[in-house]
Amino acid sequence: MSYTIETLTSMNDDVFDTLYAASYPKIEEGNTMPWHQYDAETSAPILYDEKKRIFKEIFDIVLRVGDDNNKVYVTYKDGTPIRMLNAGIRRDGVLGGLFQLVGPDSLGSRAWLYDHVLVRQTRDQFITDFDNTSHTMEAVSDSSMRAYYMLRPLPDCYSSIIETQADGISTMTVTYSGD
Repeated sequence: MSYTIETLTSMNDDVFDTLYAASYPKIEEGNTMPWHQYDAETSAPILYDEKKRIFKEIFDIVLRVGDDNNKVYVTYKDGTPIRMLNAGIRRDGVLGGLFQLVGPDSLGSRAWLYDHVLVRQTRDQFITDFDNTSHTMEAVSDSSMRAYYMLRPLPDCYSSIIETQADGISTMTVTYSGD
């Protein structure tokens, strides 16, 4: 088993489509974004194709700008795309894991989410690309995504995860261990 993290310079539509379709059930659970805010703006529920357009636009904007403070990564497990992730330096100077799509590996499993090898490899990629010692991520407060980050065993490459909550959103700050 091996992981490869690729930094994209242009959108890979096939990988995006595959990972979006695999992520959609969790997107519909409300794990990823506070869709009710978008729904309130349009007075109607946001459906599959519109959510897909919004996600793709987020990734495309990062790729079009092409600066060193924002990256789009695709992670492969044994050649199968399992994650598309946008990470970047926010206005406050903090590195944020902003948006991600996750899919199953070639065996249909998402157990890779708990693999400390990949967590460490992702952390090391962030350190290389951004020279940081921590990052933040957000999830809807009552979501399974938030529970995953807060309830899983702390990976050995992290020294702490601190959470704050406001307006139904959990912001989790991960500090890296010194190894």
